[in-house]
Amino acid sequence: MEAKVAIIMRTKNRHILLNRAIQSVISQTYGNWEIQLINNGGDIEQLQHLLNQFSPNILRKIKVIHTKKDLYMEVATNIGLANSKAEYITLLDDDDTWSPDFLKVCIKNLEENKEFDGVVTLTYLIHEEIFNESITQKSKTIFNPKLKRVSLLKIAKGNLFTTNSFVYRREALNSVGKYREDLPVLGDWEFNIRFIIKCNIGVITEPLSHYHKRVVYGESSYNNSNIQQHIQIDYKLRMEYFRKSFKSRYFILGFTMLVFGFVNSLKRSVKKLIKRSN
Repeated sequence: MEAKVAIIMRTKNRHILLNRAIQSVISQTYGNWEIQLINNGGDIEQLQHLLNQFSPNILRKIKVIHTKKDLYMEVATNIGLANSKAEYITLLDDDDTWSPDFLKVCIKNLEENKEFDGVVTLTYLIHEEIFNESITQKSKTIFNPKLKRVSLLKIAKGNLFTTNSFVYRREALNSVGKYREDLPVLGDWEFNIRFIIKCNIGVITEPLSHYHKRVVYGESSYNNSNIQQHIQIDYKLRMEYFRKSFKSRYFILGFTMLVFGFVNSLKRSVKKLIKRSN
């Protein structure tokens, strides 16, 4: 039988973090799930060694797909989507985790509120450090604690919620479409913009997802994604939507994205000046 929830998990050679993410899924109080694990060009033997520690009952719920090379993140996401027919979809990056009740609360909310096509929870932002393959938590705060409603203009400013805090109905993909495969980063934000244009998102004001940010010493696959690349793709998307807005009824969206792109750029410049003066 098909699982009710497909968890799309993308990974490449980060087995300490991946193990933690999978354990987070196993600890869920909601059990009707499957993991679509996309090994995005990573070492197959090392991954199999990690998976061998899990029981046969768990392994039956983990469907592994190996890619021959490292693909853009959302290419891997779409591979996972195509490999599942589950009614609900969520993404859990290999370095993030959930509270045990995350799936139970989200699915219950969606089944009781048919007007929502997706729901998001609040998120704990956890800063941590990895040294000698040991993870140490340094701080824990709530990301965007004032989130109570997801609107088009608010999401135009920047992503309001983390990837792993979002659960949505598969049928929403019929109107929203797949994830954009030409984006190396911020594919989740671009998808969320299209989602809110077509669909409704409810907010659960409990911090049930955990977004982990790390300090890693030296070059390592355990690092978070490149900040400079985020800035470049952020600018690219804002300009794209601004140009498109002249040919659609979403001029305010395009204009808002452009304005806040300028504001964010100005803030970064001010921070650099302050840092240099210190």
